[in-house]
Amino acid sequence: MCGIYGAFLFSNFDRTRSLKVITQVNDLAILNMSRGTHSTGIARIDNVEDGQQPKFQLYKNVGSASKVSKEKGWSIVTVINNKTIALIGHTRFATHGSISVANAHPFYIANLIGVHNGVSRNAISIHKEFEVDSQAILYHIGTNGDKSLEDLNGSAALAFVRLETPWKINLYRDSNPINVYVNFRDGYMLFSSQENHLYSIAAPKGFQNYEIQFTLPARRMCEFNLEGKFYVNPEMISMWGRNNTYSDSHAWTGYSHDFGYSAEDWCPPNHTPPIQTNTSLTTSLTTNEPSVPNQENLDIDFDNLSAALTKDELAYICGITPDELVGYADSIWQPQTVKADEISFNSCDACGTRFTDTSEIFYLPMFQTYMCLSCMNAAQALVLELCSESTSDVPVVDGDDDFFQTLSTEPDQEEGFFNNTPATDSNMTCKFCECSIVQLLDSDPTITFADIRKLKLEHGYYICPSCVERLARMESQAPTK
Repeated sequence: MCGIYGAFLFSNFDRTRSLKVITQVNDLAILNMSRGTHSTGIARIDNVEDGQQPKFQLYKNVGSASKVSKEKGWSIVTVINNKTIALIGHTRFATHGSISVANAHPFYIANLIGVHNGVSRNAISIHKEFEVDSQAILYHIGTNGDKSLEDLNGSAALAFVRLETPWKINLYRDSNPINVYVNFRDGYMLFSSQENHLYSIAAPKGFQNYEIQFTLPARRMCEFNLEGKFYVNPEMISMWGRNNTYSDSHAWTGYSHDFGYSAEDWCPPNHTPPIQTNTSLTTSLTTNEPSVPNQENLDIDFDNLSAALTKDELAYICGITPDELVGYADSIWQPQTVKADEISFNSCDACGTRFTDTSEIFYLPMFQTYMCLSCMNAAQALVLELCSESTSDVPVVDGDDDFFQTLSTEPDQEEGFFNNTPATDSNMTCKFCECSIVQLLDSDPTITFADIRKLKLEHGYYICPSCVERLARMESQAPTK
């Protein structure tokens, strides 16, 4: 599961609204973190005079949107100039291929720039030169046309611009969702994997008479052009359309496509630079950081990242049971950012770190919990790991359903419903007296959860303050050699 999002600007786009659109696209990137954090990318496409190749800039890196969107390359690429017609972004949850810059979306391949959400079961078998199925899918339709999607088996939501026809953006979905928002007054459209994303950033107070929002028709290739007109191809294109079998001779049984071509020109063997472009950058990238990220820094060790926060600990902080964490993953993935002077609490609920005026503070309204950046990253990494483990037991459902809803149903609750609700079924017990840490915290208000975590990190196991004192007395009374 991944997230795709972006904007397409019509010929009557009000350029005074450029900052607004940039902000909305950045917000969509953050919201799509709930669909993937392995890597994040964005592409900008600029139209030029008739008969000339459009210009584009592309930036992608390993990490969540909250991290990558703050990097200098992202800020450069997302600048909307007088020629800009499209911004196309992606947040990746890796299913095929390693987590690296090379495998991050968007891809520039087969003279198109595009992103993909979904899984193809045979794309890599057809195009063995690729490590990522998304790259193979985009290359396949870029060289064989839209109808060739029927050669593939799986699911897809696609957004791409062909550089030979830069006056339109192509959108397609099979079982995976794409939702569209159109602002006719300001002359642009937005798209995102989830409907609630568009509601929250484009029309939080409701739609006006110049705005519409809709779900893209399934199994039809759709397009928006610069005139703001929306076209739907009446011909059905399904990735489940032909149940053909693949053979090692690079040919489909009963079909005439020849797949014996190479993609070396489009797929560098190691990695792509963080900014990929077919034109000179107008903004200098002079920096003390290397222009190409060090490959040693591109891999994310989620085990170490989440090691400082366990399933039981996060459940206690949120006031729910450990088994309920996956069901509330979406709430944990969409925290609010607040400033220190806006809250009455002065420390992180997870580690006890005191907030300062410059601290990045994250608030989870569902649980009325405040966390520092480090603990928020650890919590999200832990939830991602739990969701990954849960997917093997999840039945196949329609792709329009939200990913986390397929794992568990989150009941409608008022904000702060879980505040001070004790967690149960916790394995947090003192190593020596075997008392329940949860019951201890509930019965003694002088002991905070941050105190318990600090003791655990210091000793390597759960230990209550009473046992810490007893151990200290025993050590002090022990005979010296």
